[in-house]
Amino acid sequence: MRNQKLLILDETEDLSRQVERVTAVLRPRPIVTWCPSFDAFAGLTAEAGPFDVLVAGPIAKQDGFKPLRQLRDEAPQARLILAFDHWRSSDLRDTVRAGALDILRLPVKDDTLLSAIEQAIEAGPIVTPGRDDNEVSGNSADSPGTVITVMSASGGSGKTFLATNLAYHLQSVAKKQTCVIDLDLQFGEMSTALRLKPRHTIYDLISAEGEGDEVGRQLEAHLERHESGIRVLSAPEDPAQAPISSTCWPSPSKPGAGLSPRSASSARTSPRR
Repeated sequence: MRNQKLLILDETEDLSRQVERVTAVLRPRPIVTWCPSFDAFAGLTAEAGPFDVLVAGPIAKQDGFKPLRQLRDEAPQARLILAFDHWRSSDLRDTVRAGALDILRLPVKDDTLLSAIEQAIEAGPIVTPGRDDNEVSGNSADSPGTVITVMSASGGSGKTFLATNLAYHLQSVAKKQTCVIDLDLQFGEMSTALRLKPRHTIYDLISAEGEGDEVGRQLEAHLERHESGIRVLSAPEDPAQAPISSTCWPSPSKPGAGLSPRSASSARTSPRR
């Protein structure tokens, strides 16, 4: 395994020094480069890049993340970690669009920082846009899609954050057609996180005429499209509709049989056609 190249984007060198210190235990030892500004990125990339992992400090919030998104367009293969001294829920959309794998709160503990970097390294290079889906996955256009479920028994554990980031990467980077289904029927906020105003929800879908496979065929008409291309089936707007939605969701083997999903968000992908 070659030495991984880490670029630390921050106005001060403090974060870069911490990264260099905590990654000294890794073998082979990563090469850490400090980048003090967005303007310096191109020169450093030409001189020492391409970089495998990008750790961006508070400077990443500059101009509403716009320079960071432009930088990501220039280096789409790099895995991104954000490290902020404060983070607001309103930053979620910008974080998703930037394609961050993780977000850390500054000051960050050494073990937390090291864990995030190790996971980014283990994740491997991101598939760059322009590659054919069949070349990457070996799937034909007629192959079935993949279902990925993000779930937890408790609220506030980051399901929406993870599901939206995952869906964005699959849609925008891996170029997979991606559908997110919000199965947190009482408190789902997927549409809010993506700033969508859905015309239809799961409740509308299961309330439509037809059963079993026929309801499945109506799914497309009930999806809302995000600007990134992600399609979303939102949770009911009225929590009172949740019991109806969970007991009426059709089962392929038993039409009308109920599912009782608990606090789940599902990101579903299908081969690009």
